[in-house]
Amino acid sequence: SLAKEMDNLKSENERILQQYNGLLLEKEEEIQNALQEITKFLEKNQNLTKANTELQTENIALNEEITRKDNEMNQLSIQNSHEIGNLKAQVDAQSARIKELEENEKKSLTKSDEVLMEQDQMKSL
Repeated sequence: SLAKEMDNLKSENERILQQYNGLLLEKEEEIQNALQEITKFLEKNQNLTKANTELQTENIALNEEITRKDNEMNQLSIQNSHEIGNLKAQVDAQSARIKELEENEKKSLTKSDEVLMEQDQMKSL
């Protein structure tokens, strides 16, 4: 009877041990799957970090280009202002010269009218 009880206990221990080993294998598989998921996540995270770094580098380069273009535009705007000022001064000077020439022409016409009138008077005498 003691031997039979010991056999029963051995059988029970063997069954429990097999059950325990089965659970260990399941948990080991779950852990392996979780580690694979973590590895995939870390790879994805690494790729995103790399892409983010590349975008930041590109963004810095674009910002530098924008700053350069801004400076060029400011320079061109200043040059345009100067050129517009110079052209306005030229137009003003030409307008003044035209006015002066027109006045001289009027005076000249008036003078030649006077001369013609005097000649007419002389002829009639």
